[in-house]
Amino acid sequence: DWSSDVCSSDLLLATLSGHTDAVLSAAFDPAGLWLASGGKDASVRLWNLKTWLTPPPAGQKANPEVRTLAGHAKAVRQAAFTDAGVVSCSEDGTARLWNLTDGKPIRSIDCKTPTYCLAVSPDQRTLATGGEDKALKLWKLADGSAVGALAGHEQPITTLTFSSDGARLASGSADRTIRIWDPAAGTLVRRIDGHAGAVASAAFGADSRSLASASADKSFRAWEWIEQWGEPVELGPMTERVGALAFSPDSSLLAAGAGVPASAGEVVVWDLAGKQKKITLKQPHTDVVTGLAFSPDGKFVASGSADKFLKVHELASGKLSKSYEGHTNQVLAVAWKPDGKQLATGSADATIKFWSLETGEQIRTVAGHGKQVTGVAWVAAADQLVSSCADKSVRLINSADGGIPRGYGPARSEEHTSELQSHSDLVCRLLLEKK
Repeated sequence: DWSSDVCSSDLLLATLSGHTDAVLSAAFDPAGLWLASGGKDASVRLWNLKTWLTPPPAGQKANPEVRTLAGHAKAVRQAAFTDAGVVSCSEDGTARLWNLTDGKPIRSIDCKTPTYCLAVSPDQRTLATGGEDKALKLWKLADGSAVGALAGHEQPITTLTFSSDGARLASGSADRTIRIWDPAAGTLVRRIDGHAGAVASAAFGADSRSLASASADKSFRAWEWIEQWGEPVELGPMTERVGALAFSPDSSLLAAGAGVPASAGEVVVWDLAGKQKKITLKQPHTDVVTGLAFSPDGKFVASGSADKFLKVHELASGKLSKSYEGHTNQVLAVAWKPDGKQLATGSADATIKFWSLETGEQIRTVAGHGKQVTGVAWVAAADQLVSSCADKSVRLINSADGGIPRGYGPARSEEHTSELQSHSDLVCRLLLEKK
C-alpha cells in the first residue's frame, strides 16, 4: 500500500504488489503514465502510476489502479508498450498484443518456441522476438504476420533492442555474443565477442553507434563502432594478379604478393597512412607469391611461393634474412607464431612444416592431410596450429609433437579411406563427450 511518509525523491516512492510469483520484466509507456510488468505467474500487470504515486486526500484510502492481463500459459518473460497497446512474450511460445484501454487481447502470435525477449521498432511496424530456438524472428505488428528470421546464434537469444533510428537491431545470447543486424536487409552487420557469460541485457545509446550490455559474467560493458566506410583507395598496380595479402600487427602496413608464373614473384609493402609504397622486395621468389605473414614485432615479412620456398625478408632494408626449402609443391599458406620463434607453412604437397626462425632449420613435418593445405593459423597463447585443407577438413595440430588432437569435417575419398575413418571416429568421440 501507499505510504505517505516516503515521498522524498531519493527514497522509495511505492511498492507495486500483485504478482504471485517472481517479476521478470518491467517497462514504462512513452508518456510515463503506465508501467507494464511480466511475471513468472504467467500474467502481465498494468500499473497506473498516477494512482500509485499520488498520495490520497487526507482521511481517504489510496485506491491504486492495476489491471491483470491473463492468457499466457507460462511465465511472461517481457512486456513492452506499442502505439496499439501492450505486447508480451512468454515461455508458452507466443507473443500477445493487448488493448491498453480494456486489457483484452488483440491478437496472438505463434512463435513456436519458448520466447524470452522482444523489441518493438521505433516506427511501431515491426516486432522482434527471440528465444529457445536461437532464431531472431521478425513480425508485422499490424497483423502479426511473419516477416522473416535471422539465424546465427549458437544458444538461446536472451535480449533484443532496436537502435533509436530503427536501422539496427541487437541480439544478445547465452552463447556470450552480441550480434548487430540490419533488420531491413535481413543481414548480419557485426558480431561482438568479449563477455565470458550469457548476455543478459543490451541497450543502444541515443546515437545508435554505442551499445551497453550486461552479462552473467558479472560485467557491464559499453561498445562503440563506426560502420561508415570511406572511399576506397587503390594501391597498385601490381605486375600480375595479387595472390596474397597480410596486415602488419599494428595494421599500419599492408603486404601484397603477386608474380608471373614460373618466372618471378613480387612482394610490395604499402604504408596505409601515406597510401604509398614503403618497400618493394627485389625478386623474392621465382614464381607467384601465394602466402604472406608479418612477424609479431612487424620487422620482418615471410612469404611462401609456388617455387616451393618460404623466405623471410627484413622490412627496413629489404634484405633476405632466411630461406627455407623442403616442400615438394607450392607453399600456399604462411603463419608466424605469436612468440616470433617459429613459422608454419601449408603446402600443395598436403603437408604442414614447422620452421625455426633462429636456425633456419625445419623442426618437423605433419602429414596426413588428404589434399593441399590451404590455410594455417596459430592459436593465440598456445603451442597449437589450425589448418584448413582442400579435402574439406580442418585440423587442430600440436606444434610440439605434430599430434592432431582434434579434426572437423573430413571429405569423403576412396584414396584416403583409412585416414578419414580414424578422423571420423575422433569427431564421433568428441560429440559423445560433449553430450
